[in-house]
Amino acid sequence: MKLLKKKNSFRPKFSGVIEKFIGGNLKDTVNDDSYLTGVPAVNITADSKQIEISLIVPGMDKKDLKVETAENNLIIKCEKEFDEEKKDSDYYRREYAYTSFQRVFEIPKGADTSKMKAKLKNGILKITMPRQKEYKDSSKMIEVK
Repeated sequence: MKLLKKKNSFRPKFSGVIEKFIGGNLKDTVNDDSYLTGVPAVNITADSKQIEISLIVPGMDKKDLKVETAENNLIIKCEKEFDEEKKDSDYYRREYAYTSFQRVFEIPKGADTSKMKAKLKNGILKITMPRQKEYKDSSKMIEVK
């Protein structure tokens, strides 16, 4: 007798809802089980003036994050290394860790990448893109403040 039905993912699927709301595509290359792999959660909001992408990145510094656009993609990369060593006459302790991730989003038509901003505050990286009437394809680095 089978009591529980196994599901492929615990996360709800909102296929196309965000894309329809913002008037274009905002696709992410991370699979549905990304919450199990250490890839940070993302929240996307949009209104008539701007599109905002927020990532939860606790413990990360500005220097660990790289935000850039290439063609019509927004690329968010992070690489952080931790290494601590403590020596005493009775013991030796060394701790180290390494983490990295990359998220790639397709920038929707109507987003003004020339005025894109990225800000890191309290472990949340917020990237804002104002809307424009015409879509311009450009590549540039965005400074994390």
